[in-house]
Amino acid sequence: MYEEYILSAISPSKKGKLPSKVINFTEGVEIPQGSIPRFEMFRGAEGDVIVNMNHYTGIEDLGDKIAVKAGTTWREVSEKYNVELHGNLNLTVGGTLFFGDPVYGLNEFGSMTAKVEVEGFNGTLYQGKYNGGIPLKVFIKKENKKITWREWRGNTSSLFSMVRSWYNNTIPVFRDISVVKDNEGVKVVASYPETREILLKPFLNSSSPGNPFYDKIDSPFYYEGEIPLDSLFSLEAAIEMAEFAVIRVRKDKAVYSISSNNKLLGIPNVKFSIEESIFNGCILCGSCVNVCPHGKQRGNDVSFTPLGLYVLQSDGMADQVSNCHVCGQCISVCPAKLDIITDLRKFVNPTLPQQSPRPPLNDLRKRINVVLTPISAELYDYALRSIEYLSRLGLDVGFIYLNVNPNSLIRGNPDLDFLMNELVGIEELITITPEDHYYLQILKARRVIQIDFIGTMLLEKNPDAVKGKSLHVPCLLKSEPKTDDDKKIHDCSTFFLNKVNREGMRADLKADVTLCPLTSKGLGIPSVLDLSLPQIPDLIETFKQIKDKVEKGTENTQIILDDLSWFEGINDTVLQSIQEEAISKGFSDVPYITLKLLYIYTPSLPYELRDSKLIEKMKSVILNAQT
Repeated sequence: MYEEYILSAISPSKKGKLPSKVINFTEGVEIPQGSIPRFEMFRGAEGDVIVNMNHYTGIEDLGDKIAVKAGTTWREVSEKYNVELHGNLNLTVGGTLFFGDPVYGLNEFGSMTAKVEVEGFNGTLYQGKYNGGIPLKVFIKKENKKITWREWRGNTSSLFSMVRSWYNNTIPVFRDISVVKDNEGVKVVASYPETREILLKPFLNSSSPGNPFYDKIDSPFYYEGEIPLDSLFSLEAAIEMAEFAVIRVRKDKAVYSISSNNKLLGIPNVKFSIEESIFNGCILCGSCVNVCPHGKQRGNDVSFTPLGLYVLQSDGMADQVSNCHVCGQCISVCPAKLDIITDLRKFVNPTLPQQSPRPPLNDLRKRINVVLTPISAELYDYALRSIEYLSRLGLDVGFIYLNVNPNSLIRGNPDLDFLMNELVGIEELITITPEDHYYLQILKARRVIQIDFIGTMLLEKNPDAVKGKSLHVPCLLKSEPKTDDDKKIHDCSTFFLNKVNREGMRADLKADVTLCPLTSKGLGIPSVLDLSLPQIPDLIETFKQIKDKVEKGTENTQIILDDLSWFEGINDTVLQSIQEEAISKGFSDVPYITLKLLYIYTPSLPYELRDSKLIEKMKSVILNAQT
């Protein structure tokens, strides 16, 4: 529905005509003659028929080599395999081959085309060396040699001179020679198979051990191109101003990729660049696409990610694709540092009920309080168990229900005056859900308040609760506990997201335990709270026992009062104190923790108990009880 509009953006600074047809390539799909491939979101070409390769991803291990589907990024390749050559982490394997981008190994291999084989389409399907057209699969050899890395540090000019001098009378047999600018400065990094070291000794003077590195698009402005090696010094000014840059060299040329926070002028022979954005600063890099729960909820449709928001905003359709729960995963990966949350909140329209029945609990305000909101109201059993747990740790914890409009909370515009009034005297809130923990952070815009999540607190105290188990870490939890990283599943179950937008729910979350109680309830996965929180006493039975004890004490007191009634002039306060003492004895052996739980739980008692005339007096005793 929206894909044609998305793919009409052929660069961050240019929008072309709408294609008449988009083909999402999969195995066996017929490719019409004259089709134009699209490998990355931030670069492409106009065409009547676009073959979208972005979803055609995956890697097959073939022993000494791998078969990589063309839409797979180099980042995915590098995370799993050590291969002979690689490209920019943000680029796809197919796109690198199609556009002739720089790759690691330039000094030895010359180009990616020389080292790989493909399954491709160039009017007909073919296999072998790349011969133009659309690469569908790329076959890359695994690295079978031990590679040594060395580096040289210095100023840009001296390093340029050194590299050029290496090619004066010979060819240095390094696998790769690159000038790299990063946050530590400028350096030359070279690599070679260990067996060649004897041939390279004349070049290794003043070098130190180095480390592998990868090209990446690291900033809002990006430049890629090729110059003759003799023109290397024409890049000196750009390197000095760049945040990150890689210049790979060979005997006759230098190919560069330069990332900068500012627009750079005078760079020679730019083949591809990301500069001015006509999409409110979005550079279409697609980083947000890979982490966006809303896109995954909609079947990995890029239209429902922040990238879709920015492209479709120019067509007046942003409100149709932006109804998410503003989790903020996108912000952490955006190289352009866009304020995506603010932009999304202009269009989100959550569908949670504005008025929800409050949980059947009394507020008991303390300096530290377990908190529920309409988002978490149904989880009041966890609130009671959390109060029990925290009280056992020696904390005097109360309870508060913040009856705030949940949709306004998600949109970032709750009634802060109301909330500030509700929180007078409260210094810390402990939430039951990651959702409340995330959205209530807005309180800090108006006052200093500590906000913690009980799930994180539980695992900090007892990480063994999830030992050996795969742990689901929800997308809204920004401060996760320290546990076995290999067992963590960072993902969005979409259970709460579906409650927010009613656009469907995934059912493929595979985890032994979750840190999200809402996901636990929705998908039947045990939560950390289930595993770690203590069970509370049977409060109804405890209440009955207290009631029976008080009533028996009252009967005995009545005998005393009847006897005293023969005496004239006895002070009424004496009689009242006798009655209150009888009631107090009913609570004398009840722990303070249980007294708090009883008071909070009072609205949940059976009607016949709540109808008792003693309840108000009992509440007074409970409220006035001290640790």
